[in-house]
Amino acid sequence: MSDTSHEPTTIPPTKPINLNTPESSKHVSESHSVQTTTIRLNGDNFLRWSQSIRMYTRMRKDGLFAGDKKAPKEDDSAYATWDAENSMVMTWLVNSMEEEISSNYMCYPTAKELWDNVHQMYSDLENQSQIFELNLKLGDIKQGEDNVTKYFTVLKRIWQDLALFDTYEWESVKDGKHHKKTVEDNQIYKFLAGLNVEFDEVRGRIIGHPPLPSIVEVFSEVRREESRRNVMLGKKVVGAAVEGSALATTNGGGYSRST
Repeated sequence: MSDTSHEPTTIPPTKPINLNTPESSKHVSESHSVQTTTIRLNGDNFLRWSQSIRMYTRMRKDGLFAGDKKAPKEDDSAYATWDAENSMVMTWLVNSMEEEISSNYMCYPTAKELWDNVHQMYSDLENQSQIFELNLKLGDIKQGEDNVTKYFTVLKRIWQDLALFDTYEWESVKDGKHHKKTVEDNQIYKFLAGLNVEFDEVRGRIIGHPPLPSIVEVFSEVRREESRRNVMLGKKVVGAAVEGSALATTNGGGYSRST
């Protein structure tokens, strides 16, 4: 995640979060009723936490969060509204942290400065050891006793984390699409390789008819085979909602069939 620098705010750096004005209290009270993310920053999960926070704030107060919306002067009529919104965004951030971390972020003057400090403290996008560790975990994952949906979801979580490290901007759109398809094909190979032996037939069918389809289509085909086998063996079939949830997560990751 890149971080863009902005001109310093005019608010004194020692000013704490202002929760005392009526409008600030109203906005902060409203923010408590909304769950920003189920992921709490614990010091080791910055990548996943920051992505979740970005999704929420982008829908609401992203200008403030990014520092694009500058603080008016305190005697400006717009200051009260800015102060209330700033306090609300800061409350979202602090409430999404574990207590031992959030206690260190109660006295920052703006959401932008708070975010910048958290980013500096916990972001480690250049740390190759994290990429190495994620790939080690990926290599150890097999289906085992999990159903196909759970197995795929575990893989998907690691793929999403690895994608956060892939920040290269391709000059050629064609090269970018080729890279994306190569990454997706490797994910398909990993998914198929870790399946249990009863999926040998569907695995061979998918690999034996190049080019490979999308990861969504591969998951759906394997999932249908699992459902068919469960019906024939008299097992309880996992509800369609579970499959739909996994597919929605996959689509959210930006994967699509190449043309």
